[in-house]
Amino acid sequence: MARGAVLVADDRTEIRRAGTRLLAKAPAPICGLIEARGVGILRADVVAEVQLHVIVDMSQLETDRLPRHVRQQVLGVSLPSLKRAEGDHFAAALIQYLKGGAIDPDGNRTPL
Repeated sequence: MARGAVLVADDRTEIRRAGTRLLAKAPAPICGLIEARGVGILRADVVAEVQLHVIVDMSQLETDRLPRHVRQQVLGVSLPSLKRAEGDHFAAALIQYLKGGAIDPDGNRTPL
C-alpha cells in the first residue's frame, strides 16, 4: 500500500469465479481494516472487488535466480504462481510483473 496499491483484504479474502475470471473481496466484518503488527488495526481505503491475476505464496522462498513458470488451479481457473523473493526489490519486481508479464528461462512469455 505504501507503493500505491489499494487494500482489498487482510487475513481473510472471499474468492468467487465469474466465467473464466476469479474475483476477490474482503468479508464485510473486516472490509477496510488492516492489521499493522505492533501498531494495531488501521482503517484504509479499500477497493470493493478485484480480479486475481497471480498467486504469490509468501510462505515459500524462491531460490532459483530465473525460476521456471508455474501455474495453479483455483476454482478451475489457472493462474501464474510465484514464491516470494528475498530482498528489497521484490515489491517493485512484482509490480513490473503485473504490468508487463515475464519471460521464463525457456523464452516463453507468461500471459496474465
